[in-house]
Amino acid sequence: MSLPPSPFLSKFGTNFVPTPAERLEIHRLISVRQERLAQLRAEQDELQRFIDGHLAFVVPIRRVHPDILREIFAQCIPVHEVPAPRALDAPLLFTGVCRLWREVAISTPSLWHRIHIHLPTPTQRHYARDSSFLHLWKEGVSTWLQRSGTVPLALSISGSGPTLEVEGESTIYGDIARQLLLRASRWKSLSLNLSNSVGSMLVASTAELSSLEELEFDGYHGDAYVPGNYYDLLEAMLGRTPSLRKLRSRRLLPQDLLPVIRRNHLTEIVFLHGDALTTSQVIRLLSSSSFSLRHFTVGITYQDENPHQINIFPPITLPYLETLNIGSPFYTDLPSEELELQHFFDLITVPRLINFSVCTPTTPPMTTFVDLITRSGCALRSFVLNHPISGVEKLIDLLALMPSLRQLKLTAMSGFDHNPWAKEQQLQLGHSIDSLTPSSANIDILCPNIEFLMFGICLPSQAVPILALAEARCAEQSSTRKLKRLQACFEELIDNGTEVSSRLEALRKQGVLVQFCSSDEAPQWGDPILTDPEPYSHDYIHSSELWWPETGDYHIYY
Repeated sequence: MSLPPSPFLSKFGTNFVPTPAERLEIHRLISVRQERLAQLRAEQDELQRFIDGHLAFVVPIRRVHPDILREIFAQCIPVHEVPAPRALDAPLLFTGVCRLWREVAISTPSLWHRIHIHLPTPTQRHYARDSSFLHLWKEGVSTWLQRSGTVPLALSISGSGPTLEVEGESTIYGDIARQLLLRASRWKSLSLNLSNSVGSMLVASTAELSSLEELEFDGYHGDAYVPGNYYDLLEAMLGRTPSLRKLRSRRLLPQDLLPVIRRNHLTEIVFLHGDALTTSQVIRLLSSSSFSLRHFTVGITYQDENPHQINIFPPITLPYLETLNIGSPFYTDLPSEELELQHFFDLITVPRLINFSVCTPTTPPMTTFVDLITRSGCALRSFVLNHPISGVEKLIDLLALMPSLRQLKLTAMSGFDHNPWAKEQQLQLGHSIDSLTPSSANIDILCPNIEFLMFGICLPSQAVPILALAEARCAEQSSTRKLKRLQACFEELIDNGTEVSSRLEALRKQGVLVQFCSSDEAPQWGDPILTDPEPYSHDYIHSSELWWPETGDYHIYY
């Protein structure tokens, strides 16, 4: 329908002033056009709904077979963390898209076999509201577990549990514990960070954990730490886990559990932070698992043991050990510390070692590591040396034994008040940087296969040599593998900022992930440095996988 033209077209662009009658006519014309415009918009909306409705029939996702859709859903589930029941995260997200997706998701048990269960604590002020939520949350967890069918379960459980003397609260936590224990035979992986009250529910259970292969215990959350409670829970769990292969804990392992560990034939033992083991305890632990262990991470504490007492232990061969991470949470300055470490490394032989990390405030002679690698004949792919460098020549000899090395992290442990040799250590690190730089003078190139390099804590003057190292390993004619990642940490501002910045940018254009950073907080040498390429699923382990904290905690220079 066409509308007649306006009688005022000839007045457009002029200073025309309408009479009262003409103003009424103008308002009438505008009203007619607005009504017409509303009709057109309604027609447009109707046409758009028609188009959208028909387009929905021909979108490619409708042609995807449900079995393929299940595989797509499975790829959306986080790999390195256990998913929490949140509506906007997979797999719950899939149930709110359409009926087909909901049916496919609910009928796929493998989407629901992993869950992080946080036990919330209602507050006194908002108990009525929080308690109502807690009941709904309990039902949600129950539904999630029902959808898992009969597949093995990977559970992460944390929370302080009931703290208020309010009727019904403990019953809710008891119901949750009972739901989990009913499925205890299906537990394959279990991570616990619980209060004493909730942990006691698990201790009281006699359920057989026949399928449990991984147990991670993070201590007690919220309550004061009571060693007896921890030991009771750990002993109760280990005593019913004939299939257990991986044990991770942030607490000290009681000695009377060593027979249980020996019976379980563990392949992975990780003790992070918390209480460390003495050198003798570490040796006994390795001896008890020598023919099954593949991964061992532990912190050692020094108690001024007589080194000759360590010599009474027979040599230990760990034929299948692939990852060895040794850390020291404390600086003791004991005279026996260096000898204890030396005797420990002299005792072991690790023919299949791939990932090796040493993170201690004191160091045995570098020849100790040379002898270990030579004696073992292993081909390392990852090496972390995070302690004072004693003799750069021997360090070079050590690196010469690692032609297959892909990842190298070096720090001189400087920047601490109790280290009077800070600058000397940094200079030793500088010599190591020079030795790793390919040049015409270096006929035998150290570690030709390195792809990932990290240095810290460096002097500002070492920025240029580090860049030269990276550039030489990225050159087209280089006989080394191309460097993929470079990180360096500096205590002070870098000189020649413009030159350094331009050279960093050139490396980035070649595809190198490069970062120079600094921090007011020096890296914590007491944190165990993990050399495994696959990070763990939980924060306290995953954060230690890097050499220093994530870049968000640092001032990035370039």
